[in-house]
Formats: sequence, structure tokens, C-alpha cells
Amino acid sequence: LGAIFEKQIRLKYISILILLLISSCHEYKQKENTEKATTLPESAFWIENVKGGNWFVIESVNSHKNHALISIYDGKNKELILKKRFMKICPSDNLKFIEDLKNEIEYYDGKRIQLKDSCYLH
Repeated sequence: LGAIFEKQIRLKYISILILLLISSCHEYKQKENTEKATTLPESAFWIENVKGGNWFVIESVNSHKNHALISIYDGKNKELILKKRFMKICPSDNLKFIEDLKNEIEYYDGKRIQLKDSCYLH
């Protein structure tokens, strides 16, 4: 009877050790994913909107000042949503070139970037 009791105790200790190892690995994995998600380029800047906001990185603006390569990151988890070459679109009676894009952006609506003037990036 004593040998059976000792085996049951050993099995309980082994089970507890296995559970501790599994839970610590899971916690490490969650921490690793969180740290990875919060990494933004130093040039990223925040633009707020009614849903919270987004982080933007202007990678480049072409020489004609009508296209820009922009990366957009989620405002909460900071993961990359989109990296795309956007074209500036304006009403025909109010054509404007990209000048200081960081200060021109008003918000991102999920499809296009609205600018503070009557133009947008699509």
C-alpha cells in the first residue's frame, strides 16, 4: 500500500512540473509576441481619429510630389496594416502637390488617407 501511495505522489509531482513548464512557455510566448508587435520605426508618427488612430511612416515621396510610399500601423497593437504607394487625388479646381505630408494627414479610414485640404491619398 505504501508503494502505491509513493507512486501516486510522484505522478502528482511530475504532473505539477509539466503544468508549470507548459504555462511558463506559454507566458514567454505571449510576452515575445507583445514585444514584437510594439516595435515601430523611429520615424513613425501618430494621427488620431474617431476610432483611436494610427501610426504612419512616410517611406518616400516621388519627385513629382504626387505619390508617396506609406506604411500604416494599427493604433492599438502597432502591427503593420498596410504598406502601399498612395497617389494624391484632388478636385480638378484645387490641384495641389505633396509638400509636408506629415502635417497634411488628417486620418486613415481603412481605404484612403484623408488630408486636411480637400485632397486625399488613395
